[in-house]
Amino acid sequence: MKLSAAHSTISPSSIAAVLDQRYEIAPVAKCRLFHRGFNDTYELEGADGRRYMARLSNRRFRGPANVDYETALLMHLHRAGIVVGVPVSDREGRLWSPHDAPEGPRELAVFERLDGRGLLAAVRRAGKADAQTLADVAALGEGLARIHMAGESFDGPPSLYRLERSMMVDGPLDQLVGVFDGELEEEARAVAASLAARLDACAATLSVGHCHGDNHAGNNFIADAPNGAPVAGWFDFDDGGPGFLAYDLATFLWSLLLRTPAGDMTEEIPPLWRTFISAYRDVRPVPAPDYDALGMLVAVRHFWIMGNFAGRLTSTPIPVDWFRQAFDLVRKWEGLVAPAVG
Repeated sequence: MKLSAAHSTISPSSIAAVLDQRYEIAPVAKCRLFHRGFNDTYELEGADGRRYMARLSNRRFRGPANVDYETALLMHLHRAGIVVGVPVSDREGRLWSPHDAPEGPRELAVFERLDGRGLLAAVRRAGKADAQTLADVAALGEGLARIHMAGESFDGPPSLYRLERSMMVDGPLDQLVGVFDGELEEEARAVAASLAARLDACAATLSVGHCHGDNHAGNNFIADAPNGAPVAGWFDFDDGGPGFLAYDLATFLWSLLLRTPAGDMTEEIPPLWRTFISAYRDVRPVPAPDYDALGMLVAVRHFWIMGNFAGRLTSTPIPVDWFRQAFDLVRKWEGLVAPAVG
């Protein structure tokens, strides 16, 4: 009997061989596995001495990777002057290609590697933000606003997915009830019903556009412009799509809350949040309904993460206690009010 794979880790040498065959950057001088997660990424150096990132998309509950939309959006943002990890075309002019893996087809794309510093390193070291970190957070807010504005003129391939209720609540619920029963299944259904009702009640009032989809401050590098001003560079638009623009704002707030011991609004968070949202609003307004929905969307974000982790249980062991604690956080954040900004 032939065994099947839920998730395979493809060797760097195999990725390098594909790139040597298909890309002008060949021959690949170095290639190493950089990160294994919802997608697998490889860091590589081409014959030209430049560094690139190759991403092999994993099979996820939503379906195929959204690479036609993602790579076209990245090219659009690049032309608009936004710093992004630009997709690299192969010798046939294609920005991605499918490849057979033991578990089934997976999509491979190559991107120019961005350089710079991580966004919140000073907060992790000292427990609070220094002046440089606040300036970098402002660059993040400004950059996100520019992405949202540039998205208004995007007319590329349609997205396979929309960042709305079916993707953010209904899909994760299906994953959770597929692996849990009893108390955890009941909790999943109750939480999903509450989030869906609240989302349905305000959906018609929320601004819709093209979202990054994963704005948690870890998908950026910050570099300094010639005048010394920090500029945010953006990568990993894999979870992007048309949807509620406030979700991108809420995801940053979620990432700040997630760094605290109990997901509480500690004193370190408001200065970072106000810096981020003020810089965003200097470029693009945030309508009152969008701002009012931020707390609820923080909870939606965490429920979505839970669904993604539930969908990975066939290949990644995750303790049941993590899901219990995650339900507690979703319940706590449902009533969250984002810090006020003058």
